[in-house]
Amino acid sequence: MVWVDIATIIETAYKRVVPLYTFDERGRPYLYASAVPFQNGAHRFLITAAHCAFENRKPRPLFVFGDSKPHALIELRGAWEYQQGQQTDLDIAVIGLGERCANDLQARHWFSSPEDVSVVKPKTPGIHYLIVGYPASRNKRRPVQFGLPSRATALITGDICSVMTVQGIDKTEEAHFAIAFPHKKIDTPGGGVFHVPPPYGMSGGGVWRVEIDTVHRLVGKAFLVGIGVEYHKAQRTFVVTRVQAAAPLAMDLMDPSTPTTVA
Repeated sequence: MVWVDIATIIETAYKRVVPLYTFDERGRPYLYASAVPFQNGAHRFLITAAHCAFENRKPRPLFVFGDSKPHALIELRGAWEYQQGQQTDLDIAVIGLGERCANDLQARHWFSSPEDVSVVKPKTPGIHYLIVGYPASRNKRRPVQFGLPSRATALITGDICSVMTVQGIDKTEEAHFAIAFPHKKIDTPGGGVFHVPPPYGMSGGGVWRVEIDTVHRLVGKAFLVGIGVEYHKAQRTFVVTRVQAAAPLAMDLMDPSTPTTVA
């Protein structure tokens, strides 16, 4: 296993997630959500929360900014069917990428692959979870001439818990897990203090399982385990969909002749 310094995994976290932009009622672009770029063989796509990709069962207008230019997300999308009170709310979606868009994104971001996917483990010393996304509070709306905001936030904690700690949601242990993060400020690897921003807007961001050597402050390989879909302020808890739920959706993108999703 290759080990890296904790500061390195924090400083490069923005490469693991892509900011998603949309438009307000006056046509002004702003940062709306987050997504995880993924590659399976020749196929490249984004994994995000369904409520970020769709609005009233219709594709929400979204675009991304690659290394050189913006790209409208106009390829196929997929999400699981959901009816409140009757089904588990998986709240996960995939968005196809055209070749030019994917190439441009890949010049700036790291695409996860099936080899990087794993599962969560029970709360264990040394096992932590890296939560990465683009909170709205760090990406304020501003005139487009000042550039599009794209400041990611990366949080590390080992406090994985049952999704049942959050009441009144259509989530299950089989499809989801939860991560408590009660901290308002945390120490940074450089010895400073980071004031944790409100995490709204981090929906669709990724959660990676990492092993930390706390003595030497080193981090092992990061394994993608989930997509953040909700944050509950009262419990200060993230609700995460297990990333395996995206696999059938991705297969639909690769072979749209056998759809099992809505798009």
